[in-house]
Amino acid sequence: MKDRIIPRDMTMRWNSTYDMLDFALEYRKAIDILTADRQNELRNYELSEREWTIAKQLRDILKVGDISNLRIADSSSSSSMHRS
Repeated sequence: MKDRIIPRDMTMRWNSTYDMLDFALEYRKAIDILTADRQNELRNYELSEREWTIAKQLRDILKVGDISNLRIADSSSSSSMHRS
């Protein structure tokens, strides 16, 4: 697994929630290990199986919007290129 920086959820960018959830699901095993270790004092942030399921469902819902956003951005750049 390659090193990555955890995306932050930003209110100004709706797709940042998708990016953050996608990252968390990809790195779930590492997150579970970190939050389960008492020495890290992160047990309050440990997700249950139900919470992971909800995270996946929400990510999948937001993915549809992310794909639509890419199409809109792509068509905007294509049409701006043709206007010149």
